[in-house]
Amino acid sequence: MLSSADLLVQSVEGYKLGAMISWQLSKEKEMKPFEMSRHGKYILNDAGEPVLENDVVKWSDWYERAIRTKETKICSTVLDDDVLISTVFLALDHGFGDRTLLWETMVFGGALDSQQERCGGSREQAEAMHAKWVKKAKAEK
Repeated sequence: MLSSADLLVQSVEGYKLGAMISWQLSKEKEMKPFEMSRHGKYILNDAGEPVLENDVVKWSDWYERAIRTKETKICSTVLDDDVLISTVFLALDHGFGDRTLLWETMVFGGALDSQQERCGGSREQAEAMHAKWVKKAKAEK
């Protein structure tokens, strides 16, 4: 039985997916599970577009498979063997209430090392964001 502030850790292909489960005490003094995440859980449909998935078990099953098959990796560009620009589908809304953010592009190496940007919307928008960062990284070379 889970108690207050138990940490649920699931290993997924060498990665660890951790989620803190909070508990609230109701007026009746009964323990009630608090929503695991207030942020939406998304999967990619057959066309590669994000779809909200409210069933945490279905989302978890999809995410485990997607990580294993690299389905969350949308674009990857290597420049001169020392710069990598990577765009991934996050599967969790990282907007924290402001706006939906489901995609992330990050630069590894070179003058823009560790620079990142996130966007919501479609796969097409994520691919455009990736192309923008490739262009920026080339300009910095």
